[in-house]
Amino acid sequence: MIQLRVVGLFYSTEVEYQPGNTVKDVLRAAAMQKGTGKDFSFVPATNSKFNFEGPRSMTVKFDAPFTRGSGARIRRYAAGNYTLAESFANPDGADPEDKAPFYSVWQYYIFDIVNGDHILRNFSNAFVDYDDKQNAVVPENGKVVWRLVNIRRNSDEGLAEPETPDASTQNA
Repeated sequence: MIQLRVVGLFYSTEVEYQPGNTVKDVLRAAAMQKGTGKDFSFVPATNSKFNFEGPRSMTVKFDAPFTRGSGARIRRYAAGNYTLAESFANPDGADPEDKAPFYSVWQYYIFDIVNGDHILRNFSNAFVDYDDKQNAVVPENGKVVWRLVNIRRNSDEGLAEPETPDASTQNA
């Protein structure tokens, strides 16, 4: 079995392990699981700037209201569709010259579970297609975790540079 979790969408499931399954294969298998009361879907996209393939958006349809949390921190959620989408892929109609200070991009982690420990398997700092037959293969009894992250832009086209602390604000 392979575990799949999408942070922020309250979605977690297991899919059958198949040798050579990529992260994209795991998403496809989850999308085929119907009648669970929480149907999952995703929209694939290719980022032309970095030639990177991944999901543009992910949606979970909950057939009934549900709760998350415990004790005094229980939250109730209505039935319906819950969607998260990246802004990095410039969805149809989006202004490519948009200078918003942040953009959102999907990020995934592949874990191998050994003796109950989660061991991170994808260490690359680069964009890796979720269908990459070498670097996006999920091990048997593995786990894939997706999250949508916000990244700050700088005033130019590229990514933000780290800020240098002002010397007057540092402790001596």
